[in-house]
Amino acid sequence: MPILLILALIVAILAVLFAVQNTQAITVSLLLWEFEQPLALILLIVLALGVLIGLLATSPGMIRRSFTVSGQKKKIDALEKDLQQQKIELAQTKQTLEEMSKQPEEQEQAEKT
Repeated sequence: MPILLILALIVAILAVLFAVQNTQAITVSLLLWEFEQPLALILLIVLALGVLIGLLATSPGMIRRSFTVSGQKKKIDALEKDLQQQKIELAQTKQTLEEMSKQPEEQEQAEKT
């Protein structure tokens, strides 16, 4: 993640430097409209639109990934609870077996006396 942040800062700095050096006015035609603005402003607007489009394009994947992660966390929690229950049952079974194995020994000792 820090690499992406550093890369984004470098791109932003380069865009600002380019914009500061290119201040002449240009005419931009889009269908029926014509705009005459400084080249720097046009470039910054286009850069911002590119970032916005990139975010919109990646947001469905990020949302889907977050739903998947939350679903997996719920499954992990359920499995951990099941594991704890199995451990408790195992301990109870061991205790029962130990008690059952001691009973014949106690009966043999009672018979000897």
